[in-house]
Amino acid sequence: MKAKVSLLYVVVLVLLMLPVIQGVFGWVPLEELHGSSERTEPMEFEVSRWWSGEYQENANARMTQNFGFRSEFVRLSNTMNFLFFHELNAAEVVEGKNGVLYEYKYIESYTGKEKIDEHAMDEKLRQIKELQAYFQERGKLFGVVLYPGKATFYPEYFPDTCGTEAARTNYKLFVEKSNQMGVDIVDMNAWFKGMKSTSKAPLFTNIGIHWSQYGACLATDSLLSYMPRMLKRDMNHFDWNRDQVDLRDEVHFPDNDMEQALNIYVKLDHPLLAYPNMVPQTADRFRPRVSLFSDSFFFNILTLGWEPAIFSRMNMYYYNRVVYHADGSTTPVPELKDKMATLAEDDAIFILATEYNMDEIGWNIVQEAYDYFILNKRD
Repeated sequence: MKAKVSLLYVVVLVLLMLPVIQGVFGWVPLEELHGSSERTEPMEFEVSRWWSGEYQENANARMTQNFGFRSEFVRLSNTMNFLFFHELNAAEVVEGKNGVLYEYKYIESYTGKEKIDEHAMDEKLRQIKELQAYFQERGKLFGVVLYPGKATFYPEYFPDTCGTEAARTNYKLFVEKSNQMGVDIVDMNAWFKGMKSTSKAPLFTNIGIHWSQYGACLATDSLLSYMPRMLKRDMNHFDWNRDQVDLRDEVHFPDNDMEQALNIYVKLDHPLLAYPNMVPQTADRFRPRVSLFSDSFFFNILTLGWEPAIFSRMNMYYYNRVVYHADGSTTPVPELKDKMATLAEDDAIFILATEYNMDEIGWNIVQEAYDYFILNKRD
């Protein structure tokens, strides 16, 4: 009996020590948690910080965030909460009817719970209109693209507590005022909503927040039809069979990005999805230099064969904070003078945003470009 108790004690002790050993040596390869998470940086030791308790709080936070097997313990906890209590342990994620997942800020935008500043919107649209005229005179394009939003696309699956469509939203006002002021926009939000019942494959998935890969391919095709018309130049396109859609019982990122953000072991149901093979044309046609100021929706199509077949150069300014390139690499946003010099060389500049980002579309690039190109503020 005593030997059994000793063995049990050793087993329990080893189990308790395993997270410590893993935290120190990292012998077992683990998958990182998906989504954003806080990381506490180590604090330099100072006597004053020790006596105030600040140093100990920092050390405790780092231990909590970095102990061995933490990611698997989090996934286990999230899975248990989901299976037994139907709770989602992911910031801003809401489960609607039929298992449709939403990011709550999209619902807030659709139901009118966002801040609306008409004066600021009027001023931004006035500047955009002048920039469009400025670049058009030079044979260039300053384009505005409104991405589709999942809330507008699937309002019928909202939880009953989320409310209904608001009469006034930033998206609706942006479209209305653009039409009144003569600002040229590409409204993919309305376009996606209009072809919802006729699409050959899902344009949004129930377990993703962005447009599906199929929807992103349609948007790419549309964008590459719009640009030649506006630039009055013949361009290469992507070749793909729009009529023969191969629906598959599989899902690839980012069509499941919200499911991944839940960090659970359970795989959620999803519809049959399409993943077109888009092949860039390589004819000797005009290949513009392009800069895009966008939120995360462009990531679906960022690494298609844009360069050098379609665009001779492409820079995607993610929230105007970091520059992503067609090969997936990143560089810091250049100094304002250098950034404006690049835009001056570009053949096309786009600002693109989804419905909940309409109040921030461009992320200050409109003001920067207006000051530089229209007001000639270049010091």
